[in-house]
Amino acid sequence: TASTLQFNAVCASLFLHILYFAPDLANETSCIFVEKSFHKMERGNESNPQVMKMHVMPKSSTVQNDTWIFSTVRDRTEGEIVKTWLVETYGRPERIGYIQDLETLREIGLEEIIQKYADIFSLESFMVDAMIEYFHLWDKLRICCGKQMSKYWRNDLLPTNSSLKDATMKKHSLCPTLVIDDVEKQFMETKLYKLLHLYENMRPINRPSMVDEVLTGKYCSEYNDAVKSRGIGFNQGLQT
Repeated sequence: TASTLQFNAVCASLFLHILYFAPDLANETSCIFVEKSFHKMERGNESNPQVMKMHVMPKSSTVQNDTWIFSTVRDRTEGEIVKTWLVETYGRPERIGYIQDLETLREIGLEEIIQKYADIFSLESFMVDAMIEYFHLWDKLRICCGKQMSKYWRNDLLPTNSSLKDATMKKHSLCPTLVIDDVEKQFMETKLYKLLHLYENMRPINRPSMVDEVLTGKYCSEYNDAVKSRGIGFNQGLQT
């Protein structure tokens, strides 16, 4: 998967499935990002559940038989093309978990997309409710906070003398309406956030992106203030 929403949704869904159906493996479940130099799907323990996010597709010979493949594409037409290619490349159609297209996401919204992942992983209704609460808030943080925030919001925040600022770029409509620390604190109070925080391997997805710092209740305002005052760019941290 190349989409952070999809990656986090699959990661959370898998974890809840494992916690419910195979709790002995909960501590061993993990979610990682694989760099472009990755060539082989290697795992330290093949019995441990793992979600891997990557921007390049692995060779079919390296994909294990119990691997499910998820992908994000621009629209339904591209989704059909990608699905056909994935089946031809990796074999059995049952290996294809879900092809998430941005066209459908815009049409049906976050809640129905989360339900699709919940159905794939056989989650109970109370788990779905927890995921929807969690991802509604996470989505706002993803857009309006941290190292990989919306390029439009970063541009709004950048000082006028920044070489990164684009005066022709449209302004962001959502982020200025939020008290971002309140959103961060509400996110940290959700049932799913608190549950994931109990498991060290799951903690990295409890952030706007996996490269962000740990949330504190004021991380987002501190980061946004750093963009305003120091003009820090994409993927740059507070200590830059």
